[in-house]
Amino acid sequence: MTVRALLDGHQVDLQEIAELFPDGDPRVAARPDEDGQYYLESAALDPVFADAEKMHDAAAALLIRLNGAARLQSDNFRPVRLAGRYDRPSASGGTESTIQITDTAHARDRVVVVAVEGIESGERVGTPTVSVDGKRVDQQGGGARYLTLAATHSDVAELLALAGNAEQLDWIELYKVFEIVKDAVSGGKDGIQALVATLDVPERDIKRFTGSANRPDVSGPDARHARMPGARPKETMTLPDGRRFIRDLVRRWLATLP
Repeated sequence: MTVRALLDGHQVDLQEIAELFPDGDPRVAARPDEDGQYYLESAALDPVFADAEKMHDAAAALLIRLNGAARLQSDNFRPVRLAGRYDRPSASGGTESTIQITDTAHARDRVVVVAVEGIESGERVGTPTVSVDGKRVDQQGGGARYLTLAATHSDVAELLALAGNAEQLDWIELYKVFEIVKDAVSGGKDGIQALVATLDVPERDIKRFTGSANRPDVSGPDARHARMPGARPKETMTLPDGRRFIRDLVRRWLATLP
C-alpha cells in the first residue's frame, strides 16, 4: 500500500520535481482535492508506518535522492522538504490513517495519530530497483535513471546524497561532484585525460572549472582555497557556468553506465 508524505517547498520546485518523478515508485504527485498539495508517494513507507521515526528516516532518504537528481538536472531547482505529515490511503481512495510529526528531529516522541480505521495489508507492485530501509521499490519517470543507477552504483548514490544534502551547490560541492566523477571514470588514475577521452569533455573547460573553483583570485571567499600560487588564469567560469559544466559532466558520465 502506498503511503503519502506531504512535501513543503516553493510551488515551482514542487512542480518541477513532480514532473521528473511522475510515475512508478517512488513518485511525486499533487492532489487536486487538497488544493494541489504535493506528496512523495511510496509503498516502501508502508511496512514502517507504525514506527514514525523509521518512516520519517525512510522518506528522508528517498527525498534526498530525488532532490539530488533534480538539482543535477535543473539550474534553478531548490530542494523541497518533508512537511511531517504521512497519510496511508484506504481501499476506497480516502485516508485510512494519518500521522503528524511535529518535530522531525525527534520523530518518535512527537507523533500524533489523527485517524485510524482498519489497517489493511497491501502488496507492492512493479519491478524493484531502489532499496529504502531494506525494501526495494520500482522507479520510473523523468528522473528514473538517476535513482536506478544509484541502486547499483555506489558512486551515483554518493553523488545524489551530496547534491541532495547540500545547502547550495557552490564551488566546494561542485568540486566534490567533479572528483567523484573523475575517480569513477579513471579508476583513480589520470582523471583529467580519462574525462577527455571517455566523456569527450574539452580539457579547456576542465581547466576553466578547476581554476575557478580553486582560486580565490577568481571566486573570492567562495573558492576552495584561501591562497593559490601562480598567475590568475585567463579563462575562467562564473558559478552558474560551473554548475552547468558539472550537470553536463554528470549527464555524460551516467550515459556510459549500464
